[in-house]
Amino acid sequence: MIEVPVLPWEKIDWSDERVQKIYLDWGVFNTHKQQLDIAANYYDKSLELKADDARALVYRSLCKRDIAQTEGALEDALAALEIEPQNAIINQEICQALHELNQFENCKLELHNNSRKYIGRKASRFINKLIVIDENFNDTVGDTLSPFILRNEKIFADVLAFLEREKYVDPRPLWKVLNELGKCDVLSILEKEEVLLSPREVARRERAFRVFNQIYYNKSWIDVLFLKSLRENPNLLLPQNKVSTPFLRNLVNTKYDVVKKFLKMLQARSPVYTEQLRKCPNRKIWEAQRQKHLNHIQYQTRRNMLTILRTIRIRLMQEVPVLPWEKIAWSDEHVQLIYRDWGLFYTHKQQLDIAAKYYDKSLELKNDDSRALYFRSQCKRNIAQTQGALEDGLAAGAIEPNNAPINLEICDALYELNQFENCKVELHDNTHKFYGKKVSAFQNRLIVVDENFKDSIGETLGPFILRNEKIFAKVLEQLEKEKYVDPRPLWKILREQGKCDVLSILEKEELLLSPREIARRERAFKVFNQIYYNKSWIDVLFLKDLRDNGNLLLPQCKVSTPFLRHLTNTKYDVLKKFLKMLQARSPLYNEQMRKCPDKEVWEKHRQAHLNHIQYQTRRNMLTILRTIRQLRAMGQIAKLSKYVEEVMGDYVVLKTHRVMPWKFEFLNEVYNTLALAYTDRYVKPYEGSSVTEGKKNTNLLHLLRIPTDKNKDRSVTFVFGDKSTYTEPDATDYTMIAYKKYLARLEKRIHFAKYSIEKCYLLHEIARSHLGQSRFDECCSVARKAIEESKNCNSNIWRFLSTILICKSHAVLHKVERAKEILDEALIVANSLNSPALVTFVENCRLMNEAELSLKKRTQSMESVRRRKSKISLESRNSQLSQQSNETNESSNEPI
Repeated sequence: MIEVPVLPWEKIDWSDERVQKIYLDWGVFNTHKQQLDIAANYYDKSLELKADDARALVYRSLCKRDIAQTEGALEDALAALEIEPQNAIINQEICQALHELNQFENCKLELHNNSRKYIGRKASRFINKLIVIDENFNDTVGDTLSPFILRNEKIFADVLAFLEREKYVDPRPLWKVLNELGKCDVLSILEKEEVLLSPREVARRERAFRVFNQIYYNKSWIDVLFLKSLRENPNLLLPQNKVSTPFLRNLVNTKYDVVKKFLKMLQARSPVYTEQLRKCPNRKIWEAQRQKHLNHIQYQTRRNMLTILRTIRIRLMQEVPVLPWEKIAWSDEHVQLIYRDWGLFYTHKQQLDIAAKYYDKSLELKNDDSRALYFRSQCKRNIAQTQGALEDGLAAGAIEPNNAPINLEICDALYELNQFENCKVELHDNTHKFYGKKVSAFQNRLIVVDENFKDSIGETLGPFILRNEKIFAKVLEQLEKEKYVDPRPLWKILREQGKCDVLSILEKEELLLSPREIARRERAFKVFNQIYYNKSWIDVLFLKDLRDNGNLLLPQCKVSTPFLRHLTNTKYDVLKKFLKMLQARSPLYNEQMRKCPDKEVWEKHRQAHLNHIQYQTRRNMLTILRTIRQLRAMGQIAKLSKYVEEVMGDYVVLKTHRVMPWKFEFLNEVYNTLALAYTDRYVKPYEGSSVTEGKKNTNLLHLLRIPTDKNKDRSVTFVFGDKSTYTEPDATDYTMIAYKKYLARLEKRIHFAKYSIEKCYLLHEIARSHLGQSRFDECCSVARKAIEESKNCNSNIWRFLSTILICKSHAVLHKVERAKEILDEALIVANSLNSPALVTFVENCRLMNEAELSLKKRTQSMESVRRRKSKISLESRNSQLSQQSNETNESSNEPI
C-alpha cells in the first residue's frame, strides 16, 4: 500500500497555534463568502485547539446570529467576555444577541451599563442601540397597546390559560397521567392526536399566515409561502431518490425554521397591532375601508351564489336566468366601468395578468376610454410588455393630449424601452407644456435621464472604447448580419451557398463552443447578475435552471408540465428584459468603474487575484500528479483513467497560460504517465487467469489481457423459473447510454484539442470505448488515426498502445493474418521505446499468433483432405451403381 500524503501544514510540521489561526482565517473567509455553515465548522475546529480565543468566539457568535442560532451566539459572546471583559466589541455582540433573543429589558440594562463604561466612539454605539430599544418599547407597550387590549380583553384569559398549559410539564410518570385521563396506560409511545379544524378555521389560519408575512416581509411573503409548500412537495422530495431526498427535506425544514425565527424577532420588535395602526393611523378611515371591503366581498358572494344556482339549473335542464346586470338592465357603459374597476382592483393586488384581461374587456366595450388605456399601460409596464404599454399610452394621449399623467406614462414607457433621446425630448416638451405641481414630475425625470447619459456616454466610455476598439468592427458586423433578412427565396440562398436547395425546412446547426468559452459565458452571466441584482442573482440562476429541471417538469404530468414550462420561460424572459433596462441605464463598464475608480488600485487587485489563482493552480497540479503516480503504483488503472479524464476534461482544459504557464509540460507528464500505466498491464502477470491453468490454456487473448469468460460480468445468474433473473427485452441499457455520453464528450473535446499528444490520448480512448462495445471496425479506424497523430508529436508510447488496440480487434475476430502484420509493426515501435519488457511481450504475442496461424493452416489442410476423400468416395460409389444398372438391363434383354 502506498502511504497517503498528509495535509500541507502537517507536512511542514506547523504548531497547534499556527493551525488554529489558519482555521480561524478560513472561518472568516467563508463568512465573507456567506458560506456560514462551513465557517461555523472552521470556528469549531479553531476553538478545539484553543478554547480561550476571544476572537474566534466573537466570530462564531456573529456567524451563529446570521444563521438564527441566537442562544449559541449569546453563549459564545459571554464566554469571550470572561476572557476579555473590557472589549467593547464583545459587549456590543452580547447586547445584539440579547436584542435578537427579544430580551429587551436585559438588553437595555446591558446597554446602559456599557454606555457609562466606555467613552467616545465606543459609547456612541451603545447609545444608538439604546435609541432603537426605546423605539421598540414604544411600539410594543406604547399608545397602540391599549386599543388592542380593549378589543381582545375577552380572550386574554383563554390565551394565557392555553400558554400556561403548553408550558406545564407533568412530573408524574406517563402511566399515571394516562390512567387519570382514562386512556390506555400500557403505551410507552403515545400516538399523536390529529387536531381536527373546521374549514373556516383552516381558511382563517391560512389568511392570518399570509397577512402576517405580508406585513413583515412585504413582497417576499410569496417566497415564504413557496418555501413552506416545498417541505411536503413530492416533486422535490422524490421517494426514489434515497440520498438527495433526506438532505433536501432537512435543508428545506432548516431554512423554514430560520425564516420563522427571524419573523418572531420582527414581530417582537413591532407587533402586528402597531404595524396595522402605522399603516392607517386614523381609526375612522380604517373602519370605513374595512366596511367597504366587507360590502365588496358580500356583493361578490352574491354574484357567486347566483352563478352556482344558474349552473345547477343548467344541469337540471331548467330555464337559465340571465346575468345580474342584464336582469337589472345595466348599460354597456356601466358594465365597462365595472370591468375597469375590477382591473384596478387586481392591479392593487399585484395579480397583473388578471387585471390586463379585465382592461381588455373594458376596452372592447369602449375603445376610446383614456383611463382604461392609461391603467393598462401601467399594468403592461409592470409585466415587462413595454412596447404595448407605449402604444396604449400614445392612444390615451391622442384622446387627451393635455393630460399630465398620460404624458408622464408615455415618457416612462420610452424610458423603459431604453429610448433615452426620445424620452428626453418628450420630457422637455412637457416641461414647457405644463406648470405648477404637474411640471415637477417631468423635471425630476429629466434629472434621472441626464444622469443616465452621464453613466453611459460619460467619462467611463473612453477607457472602454480604447480597451475594446479592436473588436468593435466584428461586433457591429455580427449585429448587422443578425438584423439583415434576405428577401430572396430559400432555394436561391442555398444554391448560392453550395447547399442542397430542395430542403424546405433547414436543420438547425448546433453552435459548438469550447469548454473555456462555456466557462467564460457562465462566469460572465454570474458577474452580470451579481452587479445588477446583488444577492438576488442566485434566484435568477435558480429560475434559469428550473426551465429544464426534470424534477419540476415531470413528463408524466400532462397538464401541469406545459403550464409550468410556459410560466418559468415567461418569468425568465421578464427578468432578462428588466436586466437589459438596468444595463442600458448604467452599463457594465460604468458599474465596474464606480466600484473602483482608481485604475491603478483596480489593476493591482486584478494582478493579485491572478497571482493567487496561479499559485492555487500550481498546488492543484502537484496534487494531481501525486495522485496519478499513486494510482499507477497501486495498479488501479480503471480508476486512474477515470481520474485523468475528469481532471483534464473539467479542470485543466479551462486554464489559460496566464494562470498555468507550464500547461504543455503538465499535459505531457499526465498523458505519458497514463500511457505508462497502460503498458504496465502488459508487462505484469495477468490477474484474469490462475496459475494452475498452466501454459496449455494460454492464447493470444490472454496475453493481450482480453477477458474470455462471458459470464464473469453477469451480476445475476440466470435461473430457470425465477423471473427476477430474467433480462427484459425492453429494459434500459445503461451501459450503452454511458458509452454514448462518454463518446460524445471525447469527440467534443477532440474538436478543441490543441496539442497532438492530447489528440493521441482522446483518439486512443475513443478506440478503447469502441473496443469495449465490440465495435471492432470503428476501433481499428480510430486507432489508425491515433497512430498518424502520434507521428506528429513523436510519441512512440501512444503509437504502441494504439497498435495494440488494433491487434486486440483482430485477435477477437480471429484474423490471425492481419494480427501478424500488426504485431510486426508493434515490434518495431517497442524496439524504438528501448523497453525489453515490451519487446518480450510482443515477441510472446507473435509466437502465440504464429502457433494459432499454423494451427489454422493445419486445420484448413485437414479439412480440404477430408473434403477430397469424401468427393472421391462419392464418385466411386456412383460408378458402381451405374455398372450394376447396366448389367441388369443386359440380362433383361436376352431371349428366353
